[in-house]
Amino acid sequence: MRCLALVIAAAACTHASARPPPPPRIVTMKVVRKPAPPPALTPDVVLDTIRTRYLGGLERCYGAQLRRGAAVRGKVTVTLTIDETGRPSARQARGVGPRVERCIETAMGRWAFPPARPEQSFQLSLLLRPV
Repeated sequence: MRCLALVIAAAACTHASARPPPPPRIVTMKVVRKPAPPPALTPDVVLDTIRTRYLGGLERCYGAQLRRGAAVRGKVTVTLTIDETGRPSARQARGVGPRVERCIETAMGRWAFPPARPEQSFQLSLLLRPV
């Protein structure tokens, strides 16, 4: 029995003298995400933006000409260049008469689109007719 008691005491002494494991190292990382590139500015995006946001302004320009008694109808070709801020840097409307064209060009100056990188130009045709 004495042998057994010594073995247990020796094991207890050996275990007590063992070093405790070192504390876990805390590693901090900073994740830096690059901003996602802006979506591509396509003719469909431009046309959808005009349809959903700016069609009312185009209708006002056309309606003002109709109220003057002019029977204006036809196709308006809208040409615009959109810069890195999403604003039209160049704009032109041609096709149905100077008053309607000036009105549309003025309205286009207030339009905003998703930014285009690099600057992009678009040409869209719109059909104007009384409803």
